Amino acid sequence: MLILTLALVQGAFAFPWVANVQGVDSSILKRSALLERDTPDCPFNPNHQPAAPVTSKYPYNNAKDGKPGNGKGGYLVPAPGDTAHEFRKPNPKTDIRGLNTAANHGFLARDGITTYNELVDAQQNLYNVGYDLANLLAIAGVGLDGDLVGTGKLSIGCDATSRTASTGNLLADELGLNGHNHFEADASLTRNDYFLADGDNYRW
Repeated sequence: MLILTLALVQGAFAFPWVANVQGVDSSILKRSALLERDTPDCPFNPNHQPAAPVTSKYPYNNAKDGKPGNGKGGYLVPAPGDTAHEFRKPNPKTDIRGLNTAANHGFLARDGITTYNELVDAQQNLYNVGYDLANLLAIAGVGLDGDLVGTGKLSIGCDATSRTASTGNLLADELGLNGHNHFEADASLTRNDYFLADGDNYRW
């Protein structure tokens, strides 16, 4: 019986419209999580600013426009005096600490709505990640949870489909990196599954 119930729940996640069909008991589903757009923890920012670019004064790894940087580390991040990449109090974004750090320091857009090129550049400039791996991770992130074909945008946190998708997007919702079982998977030895633990994925 448990296996049948789990199969039906998985089917409802694959076909969210089932939750609204008359006569279907959807009490085991959290419909609001499936249907909400731009939730309160993902507020709309009308003053979106892209990531702060690297400059000749503060070149870091010199990665710009999604192209390879110098590929050499040994520099302090953020550099003393670099006010464009100083820490600023964060807005709610994501559970991924490395991406939060990149956004809080302006290597990614501070509101969490970023682009493919910003992801590639930030990984190289902030973490000295190699160009090939930076591209692989950016393709996986934007391709699975963003709009790789149209806008090239991704939310590093919540569902921001209205801000990341092309007009008339037919590729479904873009749940951001907080979207379950897209870019991330249930493989943690120290955390519960988000959906099976009533949203408490911080305890075991």
